[in-house]
Amino acid sequence: VMLYAAGGCGMYMGSLLEKYRGVKNPGFAELDICYLDTSASNMRDHINDNHCYLIDGMDGSGKLRTENHLEINDRVRAVLQKFKPADLNIVLSSGGGGSGSVFSPLVARELLANENPVIVLLVGSADTRLDCENTLKTIKSYESVSKMSKTPLVMLYVQNTTNTTREMSDNSIINAIMSLLILYSR
Repeated sequence: VMLYAAGGCGMYMGSLLEKYRGVKNPGFAELDICYLDTSASNMRDHINDNHCYLIDGMDGSGKLRTENHLEINDRVRAVLQKFKPADLNIVLSSGGGGSGSVFSPLVARELLANENPVIVLLVGSADTRLDCENTLKTIKSYESVSKMSKTPLVMLYVQNTTNTTREMSDNSIINAIMSLLILYSR
């Protein structure tokens, strides 16, 4: 299973799963993780640079989805050449940010175009008006990807709310990934 962890949320969640990378454990599929972003500011100390694709000369998107869209779009094929798709591909990001919310639908689009199985894990937020608008635009981007590919796109959507803390959302995402590792264990 390849996890494409995009933007700040994706990089954080992926870093929580590093302890499972490459572990051969009966009953679990082997997990690989790659990190995609437009800034090194979301890097964690324990993440190996060889597992990252950062766009040189960029300094994040500042929650502006249009800020680096062209640069990200131009590099999606290079991402998939460096980090090869697996039997199952999981694309993880927030919907409210600027880089991950652009990287993730474009990666999913390319995976589907090449007939690679993909599941999207999306964390939404309505903390601010911009978060809400970005999350809605990200969902619409995924809808467009699905329509263009004429393929259903499987997605787990988790919403951060006052009743659902970030920790609860994190646990939902981790549990989903661990369940998929079991499902794809053969």
